[in-house]
Amino acid sequence: MSSGHYVGFADGAYRSTQNLSSAAWVLYDPNGELINLQGIFLGRTTNNIVEYITVIELLLEAVALGIRDLVVKLHSQLVVLQLNNHYSVQNSQILHMYLRVRLLERNFDYITYQHIPHNLNTLIDALANFVLDRHFHHL
Repeated sequence: MSSGHYVGFADGAYRSTQNLSSAAWVLYDPNGELINLQGIFLGRTTNNIVEYITVIELLLEAVALGIRDLVVKLHSQLVVLQLNNHYSVQNSQILHMYLRVRLLERNFDYITYQHIPHNLNTLIDALANFVLDRHFHHL
């Protein structure tokens, strides 16, 4: 994973039957060492909003840790294409979060977004689902 950049993975979990969701993210240093792993329960929201919240939370954490150089890896191809300016954002709620991401990007000297297959995001997927399942069973 040594690219000279910090690498962040983000993912959300969503249960459509309960309309409940969670977000999880992880940060690795340029040597591939795990430096941060977090997950949060989000409650009732949609899957597209979940994906943007995970990016926002990841960027907030990276900024708090003083990271200025970041590669963000996501399995949400739509979010990657929107953040890389290939697709426009039509939904007003998503647009608000998209603009928040753009403001957070000002804290970085370098940032890029890459799409990865779901099977390469298994740690974050498992954490997001663990957080969601844990809260779901406490409801």
